[in-house]
Amino acid sequence: MPALTYSIRRTLSGDVKNYHCKKCGKYFSFGPRARNINYGTETIITALLMEHNFYTNRQISEFLVKAHQVNATHKVVNKWSRKARNIINKNHDHWQRALKNPDKTLHTLVKILLERDR
Repeated sequence: MPALTYSIRRTLSGDVKNYHCKKCGKYFSFGPRARNINYGTETIITALLMEHNFYTNRQISEFLVKAHQVNATHKVVNKWSRKARNIINKNHDHWQRALKNPDKTLHTLVKILLERDR
């Protein structure tokens, strides 16, 4: 059995043990993966509306933590807004027509974003 050493790293999801194999020199860990977090439709709509009103990704992230108790990092918020811009740019004419009913349009956009994440 190879000699393993470990240290504990504290994360928002809990403590994670980081292992180091002395034989091969590799580092690894078994911990929760943040990629599998599913955010609600209202959370993403709020983030997109705030981004449209010129808030920074960090400000949006801090607001989501305070108001919605959702721990979405500024990188996640950036990913949502980038994907939304790409979808809108590819189908610009369609979205211009859809903006006559902005509430329905936002829900449609978020559904598309959530489907693409799977």
